[in-house]
Amino acid sequence: STTAHVPFGYAEMCKRDASHVACQEKATTAKMDRKWDYNALHAFNSEMNKTIKYVPDAKKYQAREFWTTASEEGDCEDFALAKMTKLLELGWNQKDLRMAVSDSHAVLVVRLDGDDYILDNATAYVWPIRMAKIELVSIQKQGGSSEWVRFNK
Repeated sequence: STTAHVPFGYAEMCKRDASHVACQEKATTAKMDRKWDYNALHAFNSEMNKTIKYVPDAKKYQAREFWTTASEEGDCEDFALAKMTKLLELGWNQKDLRMAVSDSHAVLVVRLDGDDYILDNATAYVWPIRMAKIELVSIQKQGGSSEWVRFNK
């Protein structure tokens, strides 16, 4: 895999908060709260999408791009970061949770039973990454890594 440029918003977020879960590799200390399967992942994605209100960065921060973990509102990367944070709290291993971006969108990629799935704020459905409905450009090399690589299906 070829090294890719780190997304601007991600780099700025990690400068502001180097301890953010998406910016550093950490050992998982929580225990899984349940057995996860595709249906549980779909239900989780759907619920998180309903919990957070979509508000673009331009409106909320008067900025073209501003990455942060959404609590009540945010845009695509804020949803993805909120999902990452919540899954870590539920006992997921950080290496199984990676941010990925297209030219204008960000999603969370989750590894479950050896397969990668996309959790997207634009849909409740959880897609296998090989069937992605968006053209991903780059992805974190592994969860918490500041290294990003070009995405190849």
